[in-house]
Amino acid sequence: MADLSARDVEKVKFAFSIYDFEGNDTMDAFYMGECLRALNLNPTLAVLEKVGILATSTSSSPLVSVRRMMYAELEHILISLGERLEKEELLPVLTECCPPEDDEGFIPYEPFLKKLCDGVRP
Repeated sequence: MADLSARDVEKVKFAFSIYDFEGNDTMDAFYMGECLRALNLNPTLAVLEKVGILATSTSSSPLVSVRRMMYAELEHILISLGERLEKEELLPVLTECCPPEDDEGFIPYEPFLKKLCDGVRP
């Protein structure tokens, strides 16, 4: 941490503390990607897997899929990128292509991509 300023160290400690659910200065590896993203870093799943974080988190949490994304985030991305869409224009597409959100607001994105790309030739 010698390369980090005191302010950066405080940001890291704060982000870490959010995911320290037990209050014992530990964090489940499953949340490492989210914690890094909260610090404005953008680790890919490949990077997380390379350092062993993803493999650890998926083996200890078999019911949690790491191939999920927030429905609201997908909606925001699709509205904001490229030619701007109105929410009313996007809702039929999401209704047709997305599985229902879970209790935390996540959807598996693989079925969304498969439905969206159905019939598209490589």
